Parts: sequence; structure tokens; C-alpha cells
Amino acid sequence: IDRISTTTQFNKKQLLDVSAAVLWSTGDLKTKVLVRGGLREIDQFGQKRAAEGNYVLSVTADAGEAEVLKTDIFKIKHSGATGGSIGDVATSGTALRDIDKFWDANGKFLLDDPKTITITQGDGKQTSFTIYSTDTLGNFVEKLNKAIEDKVEDGGLGQKGTANTHAVLADGTSLLQQVAGTVVIKTAVTGAAGKLTFSGDEDIIKALSLNVISQATENKFTVKVFDAHKSSANPINTFNITGNVLYGGVHNNIDVEFDSMTGLAISTTNAFNTQTGLWEYNGTVTAAEKQIFVHLADNTTVFQIGANEGEDMGINIGDMSARALGVDSLLVMSRETAARSITVIDNAISRVSTQRAKLGAYQNRLEHTINNLTAASTNMKSSESRIRDADMAKEMMTFTKLNVLSQAGNAMLAQANQLPSNVLSLLR
Repeated sequence: IDRISTTTQFNKKQLLDVSAAVLWSTGDLKTKVLVRGGLREIDQFGQKRAAEGNYVLSVTADAGEAEVLKTDIFKIKHSGATGGSIGDVATSGTALRDIDKFWDANGKFLLDDPKTITITQGDGKQTSFTIYSTDTLGNFVEKLNKAIEDKVEDGGLGQKGTANTHAVLADGTSLLQQVAGTVVIKTAVTGAAGKLTFSGDEDIIKALSLNVISQATENKFTVKVFDAHKSSANPINTFNITGNVLYGGVHNNIDVEFDSMTGLAISTTNAFNTQTGLWEYNGTVTAAEKQIFVHLADNTTVFQIGANEGEDMGINIGDMSARALGVDSLLVMSRETAARSITVIDNAISRVSTQRAKLGAYQNRLEHTINNLTAASTNMKSSESRIRDADMAKEMMTFTKLNVLSQAGNAMLAQANQLPSNVLSLLR
């Protein structure tokens, strides 16, 4: 990606085998790009002029819903507990040691040793916190809320000390808090990316008795694709999608994944509805519209495999890293996430197999070309050898001719030298 010039332009028809792409976005919009079966996260470069990209994606969203979890009712187990007696609903000041859920059937306290609980968000972000035997229910809720707010949740939407916190002990102040003694856990991130999964000591997880009382639903996005070098009034295509991935809208080999909160804006008047206990989004106003500038470049490696112009072949190899294949953040915390992981792994195997098949095809073609060139080279050498053999025969014939003439001349000279001697012999 860092080799691509931001000023070089490519005709869309040239993008037959795309092996790289660059995404720019405005503000803090987070994006990912899926290139030839690989998912690659792009760093933010700030706002770019539209003329520097091939396409402009204008994104607006109607918010889906976030997931809401709730525990069973926590009740006091021991007499003399702070704020109540046996069977009373626990309050924030009740020690975990005095709550029935934290004792097993054999009468053993589950927190004799500190226990760590890990929270995994649907987008792969993870955090953890530790609870101790001396903690109160209020301490537990505070740790839980802080973990989600500081380490998992995006945007800092949950604010500690206010009504819009991620974890709260029900007190009847909203529709979600009607059942006293329960802990309500919610995320402001909509869709699957905001789903929370808890893992840790099995007995502690069972003690929390978490139930989903509000299923997460995906956002509905409207994506308009514009040619960056033409009028922005008329989009090339308009897509209405559920979920935050645009499959093939820009190019057949490229999918664009938006942040799950893209295009959503917190209303200044009712950002958090204290009656329902949920965050409310306004994603239909112009101010909530986000723009992404996409610059595509064909980085296919071209090999010259012949002697003439146009006798070449292109080779592209997709990103096959764990992140690119989407297997670097698989979740197996629950049956649903494990089932989803199986699908992701199957897709990754398919992508790798497809890439291997292409590499095999490239290898076969190169080997075929090498064989042809080897045969041509052998034939050339054989022809040269025959030509050289023919020339040698001609030269030997000339040599023999000249040798015969030379010997004949020498014989004639010898006979001529003998004539004076013969005459003198006659005179004697």
C-alpha cells in the first residue's frame, strides 16, 4: 500500500486483477478494505481532496439496535447483611459474600480467591476486570462499567457518574431498570460489532446468570458511489445494505467495511433516553453523512515472457495474513460466536485454496513458457551447429583444392629446374 502514488490515476477497465487499494476517510471514520479475499485495515490519513481518489463513497445510516444484557435478581443470603436480611433484594452496598448467587450448592463461597472476568466485544476488542471477596455489588457494577467504558466501547458514549453508563444496578428509573436487584449491561455500539460476551470462571459466569433481553440488530446503510472526477450530483450507483459491509460496490474484487457507527450522530437533545435507558441516534440528517475517498491501483506484477511487445503475463497475490483473512480475532465464547467462527474459517480456507490454485496456474504457465523457451533455445543451437558444420565442409573443400594446386605447381617447378641439367648432359 505504501508504494502507491496518490497522484497516479488508473482507468477502471485496467482493474482486472486488483491486488491493492487505498482508503482515505474524513474525520475519525474507521474503515477496512477487503482486497481479493483479504481484509486489511487502513490507517487514517485525514481528509483528502476528491480529485485524489477514483471514487467518493457517501454514507448515511439508520441505526439498528444495541444489545442489552441483564442478570438474574441478586438476593441476600445471610442475616445481618448490610441493608437487609435473608431473601431481601441486594443493594449497591451489599457485599458479594452476602449474595446468594456467589455461593454454590455445597455452601462454598465462589470468591475465596479473586476471579477475573473477560469481556469480548463483537469487533474483537477485549478487556477484563477482577472481583474480590471484599467487593460489594456496587464495586462489581463500577468495575464492570469502567471496563466497558475505558477498554471496549468506542466513542466514549458511556459516561461514568451519569445516567448513560454501560452497567447499572436496576433502581426502577427506566424501562430497563424495572426489576430491582438486577444488573443491566448495555453497549452503545449497534449490531454484531457491539455484542458483549463474558468469559472466565465457569461458576462465576453462571452466578451472573446473564440473559439477553434486547437483541442487537444491524444498521441499515445507504451508500452512494460517485466518480471522484465528475459531478458529485449524480452517483454512479446507490446501494441500500443491512450491516456495514459493501460487497463489490466499488469493484468486483473489493469490499468496503465501515465502522459500525458510521453515519450515526448522537442527538444533542436526547442523546440518552432516560425513560428507555438506551442511546438514541439520529442518522438521517445531512450532518451525519460521511464521505470516504477510495483510490484504487493495479499493483499486478507483470512478467515479460516473450520476445515481442504484449507477450507478458500478470501475477497478483492477495493478502493471506491472519488479519487479511479475518481469523485473527475469532470468538468462541458462545455457541453463536463459535458457529460464526466456523463460517469465517471455512471462508478463509476457501480464499487460501483459491489463491493456491491461482499460484498453481501461474506456475504451470511459467513452466510451459520456460519449456517453450528451452525448446526454442535448443533448436537455435542445433541450427547454429548445422550452419557451422556446413561452413567447415566448404572451407575444407577450398583447402583441398588449393593444396592440390600448390602441389601441382611445385611439381612443375621441379621439372623445369631439371631441364638445364639435361641439356648439359647432352653436350658432354
